[in-house]
Amino acid sequence: MGENAAAEYLKNNGYEILARNWRVKWGEIDIVAKKDEVMVFCEVKSIIKDGDFLAEDKITNTKLSQLRKLAQIFLSQKKIIDGPWQIDILAVEYNDICEKPDIRHLDNVVEDTC
Repeated sequence: MGENAAAEYLKNNGYEILARNWRVKWGEIDIVAKKDEVMVFCEVKSIIKDGDFLAEDKITNTKLSQLRKLAQIFLSQKKIIDGPWQIDILAVEYNDICEKPDIRHLDNVVEDTC
């Protein structure tokens, strides 16, 4: 549900969705998108709001390091050698009755990716 909301959010904000749930044996990238010639690798975290934690708090430095490696594998497999890229987080938070979620888009969360 959260990934669908995140993909819709990206589309509504001018991103082209290139892949969803792209997998290799080392892991998965939730959404691969492109906007203004920038490749964007998105990690989606969804939670039901409880007031104590934010969805993005669940993303560890280990996960960010893994995402960076996965992004490089994706680019290599697709033979994309030039051009900027970044890793974004989409934090999707639902209230307890699962109405329209609040979405926070944290862009370029890993330094030195572009």
